[in-house]
Amino acid sequence: MATLTLTIKEDLVLNGTQKGTTTVKEVTGVEYCFSRYYVIDSTEDTVLDFQADRSSGSSIEDTNLKYARFTHKGTSNTISLRIQSTDDSKEFIIKLSAGESYMMFFDSIDAESVAASIGGAFAASQIDVIKAVCSAADGATLEVIAAHS
Repeated sequence: MATLTLTIKEDLVLNGTQKGTTTVKEVTGVEYCFSRYYVIDSTEDTVLDFQADRSSGSSIEDTNLKYARFTHKGTSNTISLRIQSTDDSKEFIIKLSAGESYMMFFDSIDAESVAASIGGAFAASQIDVIKAVCSAADGATLEVIAAHS
């Protein structure tokens, strides 16, 4: 097994004071890495699929995701990532403009549609699928990196 070392650096000087920082995170237990570029258009496509008992291609076995990064490599349009747990009817959407990334370190979510449910304990629902759709038919390029055990 391998260890993935991530370094996130923010360099910000505001009113003469350094506000940026560097954060290093080690992700242990990585056995596989999935890397792919997708040209996303205005039709929603599955970019990661989570399976109960097998992993292959763009499928990852449930609970085995260690790290994933989604980066909009294009120069225009937006890409919306739909992160969905269909069994529990939970989902949320992340919108990426050109050059933006979204990172995640696990494969479970808790999303609620009513304020009364927000603020309770985390109810881990297994992610079933991550889909992407572009804001325009001419598309945008999405880079997907997923490290898993």
